[in-house]
Amino acid sequence: MNSQDVAVGAVKGISEVFKNSATNKILEYKNIPIFSMKTTSELSEIFTSTEGMSGVKKLAESETPPSLSIGQGASVTLVADTYGGAIEVTRKMLLEAKDNTLKIREIVNDLSSDLLLANNANFLSVIYGMLNDGFTGATYLTPEATPVSLFHATHTWGSGRTFSNTGTAALSQAAWDAVVKQGGAFVDATGKYMPQTYDTILVKLGSSAATMAKKLFAEKISPTTVGDVNIYAGSVRVIETPGIESDTAWFAMNTKFKSPLYVGITNMPYLDEPIKEKNGSVWTNCFGDFKTGIKNMPFNIYGSTGTV
Repeated sequence: MNSQDVAVGAVKGISEVFKNSATNKILEYKNIPIFSMKTTSELSEIFTSTEGMSGVKKLAESETPPSLSIGQGASVTLVADTYGGAIEVTRKMLLEAKDNTLKIREIVNDLSSDLLLANNANFLSVIYGMLNDGFTGATYLTPEATPVSLFHATHTWGSGRTFSNTGTAALSQAAWDAVVKQGGAFVDATGKYMPQTYDTILVKLGSSAATMAKKLFAEKISPTTVGDVNIYAGSVRVIETPGIESDTAWFAMNTKFKSPLYVGITNMPYLDEPIKEKNGSVWTNCFGDFKTGIKNMPFNIYGSTGTV
């Protein structure tokens, strides 16, 4: 068996391990309430935004309860994107291994480990992009008649009513109190009381906003760690993650409602069949397919740039 064939066999031998490792790393984020994440066989999905709920009322004697009614707004279609990378065991690498099977396997293992890291970094960059783009709307827009950025001063319900979910205040007790007050007075598209009780704050790992968040809500509390995310179960849950780009921004969430930030995974990253190239190398593609987007009106999430 020549060295190219050994490399092909080595790639095939680690393919299942690669996919399982990539899957496990991605699914770590499924239980973090920042995103609504699921695996799905659909390459595209249609979501209709929720604009309120009705159907519960005081009943007269013998009256039949009304059916639950979900107020529906604008729809959005999210389509999966394909992400890819590759590993190449070059002819020079194979020559240096001198047909040593163990050395060739070691080369393949090292390359696949690096590709796993690159895949995970790309995945996190894409999904956190929904938050990092949240104040500009350059990439991600909300499902409303006139789409705007995730955090905006004028989100417009289908009824014409509007709400704001953004600010500029640096995180402080006063800034948090103001957001809590705003959330407590929130109403839905029909004007019906739908208070938002923010139970979670999201900040960048090691940032000035993170320092203040822990001081306010989680002083002397040790975090639990999920992947590279620290979670402090304080009076308000503090989620500290390196995925956030801004040192000053902070995000408040009411996790009793599902996150409007959707991640739908059609194919976990996997290694395709290795190819023996004419130049003596072995080339292996890696593919993954997932969709991201804002699937609902962002009434249960608030974002501040923290710049004032």
